[in-house]
Amino acid sequence: MKYFALILIGLVTAFFSLSSQAMYFSSYIYEMGSDENIMAKYLTNDTNSMNLYTIQSYEIEKPSNTNEVRINSKEKEILYTPLRKTIDKQSTDFFKLIYRGPQDNKERYYRVSFVETPLTSLNNNATTRSPSYLPSVALSTILIVRPRKQNFQYHLDEKQGLLKNTGNTFFRVIIHQGCNGTDEDATHFYILPGEEYRDQALIGDNKIFLVINKKYMQIGQKCINKSS
Repeated sequence: MKYFALILIGLVTAFFSLSSQAMYFSSYIYEMGSDENIMAKYLTNDTNSMNLYTIQSYEIEKPSNTNEVRINSKEKEILYTPLRKTIDKQSTDFFKLIYRGPQDNKERYYRVSFVETPLTSLNNNATTRSPSYLPSVALSTILIVRPRKQNFQYHLDEKQGLLKNTGNTFFRVIIHQGCNGTDEDATHFYILPGEEYRDQALIGDNKIFLVINKKYMQIGQKCINKSS
């Protein structure tokens, strides 16, 4: 069974178990469409102090629950502005990500990391003029840049319980519990190009949706004309 589960949820949960107040994003997986080269995203400072935020990114082979492989490249394919930003307490501001990589049929994945440092720590350190530990927290997201030349395809075998991504771009899968289930009770995950998912849920009478290019589409024949 190969598919990209919501790996960021575990990271975020672990982070918030340490601190009830910290930074958070408008989303934890950023999707840049095939016709997009720039995107703006919000970052919220949910602490009681003004903080400094710095950003960095690097390309990865693909998102993974384990053993994520970093790709070392001389070319800077992702730009971000601003590089550093101060955000007041309990406030939200935005930053921009700019893609300037190849215009081909390959999907690309990047890890974007943010480091939050309280300005009070920086000021205290400057006053004492002595090296000291600056308490910082880091949080990262995944940026997925869809191929500039996109080819969306999939193969569903409801008898074998198999769903495969046969195209060149990822999609999100939502499997409801039965034909009248809801998204809140459903199973959610992503399938990257060339990967597959096998499960009994694909054999049973369950409604299946794919989310691609920010649009829902129902697939399969099991729940056709059975929804209330």
